[in-house]
Amino acid sequence: MRTKYQRAFDHVAASHRLKEEVRNMTKQERRALHRQVPKTLLAAVLVVLLLAGTALAVSTPGIQDWFRQYWQEATGQTKMDKGQAAAVDGLTQSVGSQAAGQEREEDVIVELPGAVGEETAPAAGPESGTSSPASREENAAGPEDTAQSPAAEAAAVASEVTVTVDSVTAGKSNLWILLHVSGDYQPGKHYSFWSGWLEGAPEKSFEEVGIVVSTGIIFSRDNTRVREDGSLEMLVRYESPDPTADLTESRDMTLELEDLRADGEVLVKGRWEVPISLSATETQPPLVLENVTLPLTEDGVTRQVTYQKVEVTSTGVQLTCAPQDWKNALAFYDMVLVLKDGSEVATEGGRANWVGEADVSPYVGSFAWKMPVDLDQAAALRFRETTVPLA
Repeated sequence: MRTKYQRAFDHVAASHRLKEEVRNMTKQERRALHRQVPKTLLAAVLVVLLLAGTALAVSTPGIQDWFRQYWQEATGQTKMDKGQAAAVDGLTQSVGSQAAGQEREEDVIVELPGAVGEETAPAAGPESGTSSPASREENAAGPEDTAQSPAAEAAAVASEVTVTVDSVTAGKSNLWILLHVSGDYQPGKHYSFWSGWLEGAPEKSFEEVGIVVSTGIIFSRDNTRVREDGSLEMLVRYESPDPTADLTESRDMTLELEDLRADGEVLVKGRWEVPISLSATETQPPLVLENVTLPLTEDGVTRQVTYQKVEVTSTGVQLTCAPQDWKNALAFYDMVLVLKDGSEVATEGGRANWVGEADVSPYVGSFAWKMPVDLDQAAALRFRETTVPLA
């Protein structure tokens, strides 16, 4: 595989067999397994762009209310028309499942074998809510300790905090998930979880090199607020690492969250596992353009960027380019969807990956709109200064 890669991906997952072996270890047997992956191999596997959002002032709970606020910001309209409201409601499902916090299992750091001399990510430390096996042994309560251990205290607090998945809006390559977190929180603080994953969500496998890529939950300060009763509401996102996956199909998943934080500090140490069961969702037919060539000016130099296919859905857009042009997949991450009334809906994030094996299959950049959009109102895509009609 060629090594002209310049971008990094989120997470490399160990094989299911390795995970099972680690689970079956006793506490004495568990140890950090260092896993190094060459940067040159990983660099272009997956790209995450987290773009800044806009502060919101939502008066009532509900995932549709967040989208109504976005709609007002984009169009100036205080109310969605019937087509736009139907586009949002048709992709949204009530879930209502919840789980109380529980004590986390001991942290097990699993790393892949790789090239010698390659730089690796720093090990998780106290600031991330984890500790080394040695520090856990030193802090473990001895036979004569009568006080409750810090872990037990944390578990007791976590059990009092319930996380509820209120509803989910599903797009082809992304999900919006509305969470309610019980408790009494303070407005103005930044609340998030230290980590979040969707067990059962799509993964991207590169069989040629034995790597499995999975992605985590995206938290945003602007998509978090304290409700009137003092509880917490979070609109979080998931973006699939597999460009061929379709998240509008029926799927059973488990949302796994660890360690609730406030302004970067661990507030509640624990683990939450919330089941999510989604039915298949009917979507509007995508708008597809083929062989689109666009001018891209960077540092005063203009070059031509060609996409084999541009597919616009009600929840986002996918740009497909030839394997050798993989750098172009994210060249226009700041594109917008232009509506017939002249309003514009921006993207809020994206990622890119190969359709098949790395470096030899088409490379796809997938971007999510700020909200679902009625495609009957879509008029054009604007790539920086270039506007491409969709009709």
